[in-house]
This record gives sequence, C-alpha cells and structure tokens, in this order.
Amino acid sequence: MKITMDTTFQEIRDAFATINEKDINNDDFALQMKDARDAAKNKGNVLNQEFDFFISIILGGYKRFVDDSKSIVNYNMIFFPNSQSGNAWGAAFEASMGLSSNQIKKHDDVTENESLKNDKTLMRQEFSTFCRDLPSHTTLSQLSQACTTSLFDPTTYPTLHKYCDNPTSQNPAPLRLKINNIIPYFISQPTPALPAQAPIQQPQVKPYDPNEVTQYIGHCIKTSRKKNIIFTGAPGTGKTYSVEKYVNEQNSEQLDSICSYSSRCFKFVQFHGSYDYTDFVEGLRPIERADQMVFVRMDGTFKALCREAAEAEKKSRKAAEAEKKNGEKAPIYYFVIDEINRAELSKVFGELMYCFEKRGSEHKVQTQYHNLPTYGETKNGIEKLNNDIFKDGFYVPENVVIIGTMNDIDRNVETFDFALRRRFDWIPIKANDFMETSLRSMLNDEKVSKDLAQRAIRMNEVISGESGKRFGLNEDYHIGPAYFKDYDKAKSMGENLDDIWKRNIEPILREYLRGKNGVDKFVNDCHKALMNDQSGDKDTNEPQTTAEDEE
Repeated sequence: MKITMDTTFQEIRDAFATINEKDINNDDFALQMKDARDAAKNKGNVLNQEFDFFISIILGGYKRFVDDSKSIVNYNMIFFPNSQSGNAWGAAFEASMGLSSNQIKKHDDVTENESLKNDKTLMRQEFSTFCRDLPSHTTLSQLSQACTTSLFDPTTYPTLHKYCDNPTSQNPAPLRLKINNIIPYFISQPTPALPAQAPIQQPQVKPYDPNEVTQYIGHCIKTSRKKNIIFTGAPGTGKTYSVEKYVNEQNSEQLDSICSYSSRCFKFVQFHGSYDYTDFVEGLRPIERADQMVFVRMDGTFKALCREAAEAEKKSRKAAEAEKKNGEKAPIYYFVIDEINRAELSKVFGELMYCFEKRGSEHKVQTQYHNLPTYGETKNGIEKLNNDIFKDGFYVPENVVIIGTMNDIDRNVETFDFALRRRFDWIPIKANDFMETSLRSMLNDEKVSKDLAQRAIRMNEVISGESGKRFGLNEDYHIGPAYFKDYDKAKSMGENLDDIWKRNIEPILREYLRGKNGVDKFVNDCHKALMNDQSGDKDTNEPQTTAEDEE
C-alpha cells in the first residue's frame, strides 16, 4: 500500500498485520516505513525515537500473534531498533507495544531510567486513553489537524507529555510540533504519471452532544478499542439508564433473526454478593433423566450470550465468503453488568480475565468444567449440544462488548485489582456535566430545568468544595439529576425542592457523614445552595445548627 493523507489508522494497522516477519525486506509497506524513517534521520529534523512514537500513535498499541509459532512480533524491534534505547521516546513506544520494563535498556541517567520503569504502568494507561481519543478511522490529515487541539495539550495527558517531550532534552519541543514535522516523511509522494486518486471515503461517526449522557456514553462505547468499558460516577447520574437505552437503540438497528438469544443482541445482569462463576460462565445444573435427577454442564449468562455471538459471527463470515465480499460484520452483542463491583469479581470471572484482553477463537481457554459435555435448551427441552462451538475451548468473540456500571462510593463492595482494571476502559460520568440536559429530558421544561440545574450544581460545588473536603467528600458524592425525577410541575419550585430535599437528598448526605462532627452546618450549607438562599439568613425549613456544630 501507498500511504496518503487520506489513509486511515486502521488501514495502516491492517498493512502491518499482513507482513510476515521473514519477508519484511521484500514488503513494499515495510520498505516504505524504513525509507521514511531514514529520510527523517538524514534530514536531521526528526529523531529516530520521535518517528517511532509517531508510529506508535497510529498503531495504538498494536501487536499480533504470528502463524503457528504464537510468538509476539514487536514491530518496533524489527523496523525501529533504536526504540529500545531507554530514552523517553523509546519508553513511550515500548509501552504502546506492551513490552515489560526489563526490556528497557540502561539509560545514561540512572535516575531517569528508574523513573521510566516506575511510571511505566501509569504511562501505558494514559497512552491507551490517548489512542482511544484517536479512533481507528482517523486519517493522517485529521491527525495533522488534531495537533492544534487540546488532545495534544500537556494538561490533558501530563504523564504522556512528560515522556513524549523528552525531559532529558535542553529544549523540548511540544508534541504537536514533533508530529507535524514527521508527517511529510511518512506520506508517499504521488507519481506524476498516475491520475490523482479520489479521496478515500471514511466511516462517518454520528455527531453527538457531549453534554447529553446517553449520546456521550454511546460515543465512548463506539470509540473504545478495548470493548470492555466501565462507567463510573456519582449515584443518580443516569449511567445504568443511559447504557440500557443506548443498547436497546443499537439492538433495534440489528436483525432480530440473527440474535436468537431472547430475540435480543444483549443481556442485562446485576451483580450482587451471591453472584458467582456458575451464574456467569458455566456450572452444573440438575435435570431429570429417566426418573432420576442428574447434574449436567450448562452455560451461565455470559457464556450463553458469547455462544450466540460466536454463532452469529460464524454465520456472517460464511455469508461473506459465499458472496465473496469483504467487510461483512456480525451483529454486536452487548453484555451489560450493573453494579459490577458488588460481586467477588475474581470468583465470578475466573480464567476469563485472559479472554477479556485477548479476543477471538485463537485465544481459547479451558473452563472449569471443560471435560464435560454442554447441555442447553432446545425445542425438545434440555438436550446435549452436538455442535458445540466452544468444544475445544471457550473464547470471547470479537463482536461482544462488555459494559459495566458502578458507583465508586458504594460501601461493602469488592474493589478491582490492577490486573482487572487494565483490561477495562474507565470512563467517569460526572453529575454536573450532564445535569441540565438530563433534567431537560426528564422534565421537558427548559426554563425549570435550567434553574434547577444551576441550583443542583451550586449544591454539588458545596459538597466537593472546602466544606465537603473536611469530611473526605469529592465529586463522587455529588447529587445526580435522577434525584429530581419526581419533580411535580403542578407545584412551585420551592415546594418541589423542599419535598425532594427532605425525602431524597438530606437523608443520603447524612448517611455519607454518619458518625462525624459538624454535620448539621454542612447539610445546612448544601440546603441553602439548593434553595438559592444567598442572603445568609436562616430559613425556617433549613436544618438548625447545633451547639456541637458551632464548636
């Protein structure tokens, strides 16, 4: 392939994937990479490591398994050998490729080298987020334009810029300047004898309102590269409702005939303390056979959906091959987990943690009961599955998206270990960001919604402000718009807020601060902010400050 300004990241990744390690020196694309790198080096304006990092942005952490050897080919080692020099640019590129810290060679500055190793995990997470903000259909032309936006602002990705701007240099250049300097070397010059090619039509992403929670969540799901996403935020922000709404909308656009699992291409579950591996993956279930009760292996909720997704994927692939088409895609299956942190996750997921990171039939695992035949519901009842697609091992199909929701502040819930965290994209949903649009959607009254949103935001600023910080509160304790869903338009604003305050808001605030001193004054300040009382005078409906608070 020849790279132009209209070439997409995905096309470049596909070109990398087609290169066989032993045929690199005979591959046109590989030679183009080398020539571009040499040209940049000889010109003297671009360092090898800077070119390497530019490639890493486009690849977005790309790596693959090769043929039967199953050995990982790290293309930076093959194309860009200097990327292992241990400097900042090399470390950034290596992090994108998933290399371990011990593969960074010694840096001249021992202290700096140790800092690179210690910050490796954090930098990888930040780089992953950075690449996610540049979706696969991004073109090099769009990348050049993006260099002037906040995407390349060091305040947005401080750790990334610490590495990319090479702090060891006396005069570090901004990231956007370095990337713009590299692009000319990366682009193939058009052949004069050939007519100009028409611009490549890029997939269109529907515009979305970043302040509307459902549209924002949908955008995050579509652009996530991991296909494992967790939305976090304060209670009442509409995470669960919006995820379910989006998934239902997507499901309606797909053929129900393909999605035989409850006539839907999604499954919704809620985790709890008793939820375990047998519910999620597979377990032994009692069935009656010949007047006897026997136990057979049956799918859990997640494996059942994956089975449907794998069959649909197989069906779509065969249809594409028969019609000699490319790009035939299987329907997307969504598995939504509400309150994902309320179960003992290591027991629920088991060996599937591997599958979350490496998807597809080439990454199979042996489940707990793999030596037993699988039974399932058929037209004749519960029968043995003769054509078990997971007979040789279970895998998570490429067309399965896992979505979790959780509240960080919930007590008595399980925490995520780091191994599980890095397999998910973590996306915060902040109450204040979506307050007005959510209220407008619920109340269908722009004037009331705007006034109410301003009051709620003002109250939340008290919660996460200096008064709240004394009690250890932050944005995770904000009051979300769902707390105001019972607003009665037949009543006045004051009557509604007084009722909502007494029934919903004040009890939860006091629960947050149970057992702490000075609670009444803080609650009083929140109430005044909500009621828009800026006079400093006491309201007869406000909680009274006690002598203990005054102390």
